Amino acid sequence: MTRSFVFTLVLALLAPLIGANGGIPPVQGDAASRDAAPAKPELGPMSEVLRQREGTWDVTIEMQASPNGAKSVSKGTQTNKLAVGGAWLLSDFEGEMGGRPLIGHAITGFDPQKGKYVGVWVDSEGRHITLLEGIYDSSKKTFQMTSLEKDAKGKLTPVTGVARFTDPDTEVVTLFSRGQDGKAVKSMTTTYRRRP
Repeated sequence: MTRSFVFTLVLALLAPLIGANGGIPPVQGDAASRDAAPAKPELGPMSEVLRQREGTWDVTIEMQASPNGAKSVSKGTQTNKLAVGGAWLLSDFEGEMGGRPLIGHAITGFDPQKGKYVGVWVDSEGRHITLLEGIYDSSKKTFQMTSLEKDAKGKLTPVTGVARFTDPDTEVVTLFSRGQDGKAVKSMTTTYRRRP
């Protein structure tokens, strides 16, 4: 990246802040412009997919390392709320997994440039950021997000979560990863039950 390209990019980003006289606009303006609320983005039906997930949820996580292996069950609580003008869903998880405490945070929203839902997840167990992308299928009423995770051999492999509401206050998310034969294998099921 050349120095002139970086300089041009910085100018483009700062252009809206520069006044007609070439200087930084004054902090004070007339009363009408100071008191006007910022325009909210038009979110349309995309925000409904996120809005139905607001609230506090009791979470049950069932993991199974292999199709014939024993299941482990973990519990937790997740609080979801819309923020940033309703464009992003902020999620806070507290619970345990495998008998150890687990704290996690996520941000999910719709990216109009990609035409997809995007998200980020961080937790106290891993020291990396998980990036997610996905779609909502309105005909099936399923929300599908995919991330890339390292398998046992250190190879990046897609992990896909498919979410569906079984009733207005219960959502089930099933995670699928690639098995050694390359086929999709269910590895985890998470059930969210909304508190009254």
